[in-house]
Amino acid sequence: MPTDEEPLPEPIQGLGSTSACPTGDPAQAQSAPLVSPEGLARLGGPFIDAHAHLFPDRLMAAIWRAFRADGYALQHEGTSATVADALLRTGAERLFLLVYAHKAGMAASLNDWLYTVTRDEPRFVPFGTVHPDDADRAAIVSRCLIDQGFAGLKLHCSVQRMPCDDPRLDPVYEIVQDAGRAVIIHAGTAPYRDAHTGVVHARRLVARFPDLKVVFAHLGMWEVEAFGALAAANANVYLDCSSVIAYPRFTAQMDLDWLGGFFEQLADKILWGSDYPYLESDYEAPLLGLWEMGLSAAAVAKIRHDNAQRLLAVIRPEVVRSV
Repeated sequence: MPTDEEPLPEPIQGLGSTSACPTGDPAQAQSAPLVSPEGLARLGGPFIDAHAHLFPDRLMAAIWRAFRADGYALQHEGTSATVADALLRTGAERLFLLVYAHKAGMAASLNDWLYTVTRDEPRFVPFGTVHPDDADRAAIVSRCLIDQGFAGLKLHCSVQRMPCDDPRLDPVYEIVQDAGRAVIIHAGTAPYRDAHTGVVHARRLVARFPDLKVVFAHLGMWEVEAFGALAAANANVYLDCSSVIAYPRFTAQMDLDWLGGFFEQLADKILWGSDYPYLESDYEAPLLGLWEMGLSAAAVAKIRHDNAQRLLAVIRPEVVRSV
C-alpha cells in the first residue's frame, strides 16, 4: 500500500478528456471485452461487479509499486483512463467503484475526483472514503453521500491503520446509517494480519450499529466462517467474494468443497466482486468460477447479480430504476 511519502492525489478535472467518463485510447476502446460472449452466455444472466477500484494516476502508480513489492503478479496495470475503459468493457450491468485514503487530508479531493469521473456514466456506482484522522470527517462524508449522491463508503482497516470499530468512526457510521447508504470494509486478516483486522472488531461494529448496511470484503479472509456467521445472523450484513474465487494465493489454503458449501448456504448474503484491476488472473476467471464451484443456478444468480441489485434498491433506488 502507498506509504506516507507518496504524493496526495490532485483534485483532477476529469482524466484528460472532455467527457467526465474516460474511454482511453480509441483503439483500446474497440478491443475485446473482458468477459467473452461465451462467458456471458454461461453465466445465464447479467452480473454486477460489487468491488472494483479506480484511483488518480499518481496514487494508482503508488499502489502498483506496493503490490509488486509484496510479490503480486498483477495482470492489469494501467492508468485511471485505461482501467476505467476496461471496466466498461466487462459487460457488467453496474460496477461499484471504490477508493480509500491511506492518510488524513486526501479523502475530500479523492472523493471529488471520483465524483467527476463517475457522474456521467450510469454503470459506475461510486463509493467514497474518509480517514479517521480527518478533522472534518462528518463534512467529508456528508458531501459525498448527500451532495454528490455516492452509494456509500469504502474503508480499509490495514491501510488506514484502524479497526472498523474505532470510536473515531462512530459519527461517520451514523451519517451512513441515517442516509440509508452502505459501507464496504476490508476488515479481514488477509493479506495483512495486524491489530486492526479481525472479526472481533466487526462483531463490535455490528452490535453498535445494527441498522448500518455493511459489506465485509473478501469474505473476511482468513476468518471466513466467523464472518459468514456474522452475516447470517444480521439482516444488514453482507460479504463480497472479491479476490477469492480463482485466486490461488488464497484458495490454495482452503478446502474448496467446504468453500462451495459455504457459498451455497450463504447465497443470499454474498456479492460477487472482481477487485479489478488488482487481479493475478484475467477478469473472467473469478466470474465463471462461480459455476466451477458446483453452485446451483439459483445461487449463482443471487451472487453474480441479485444480491447487489437488492442492496442497490435500498441504498440507491434511483440507480436501479435507471437500468
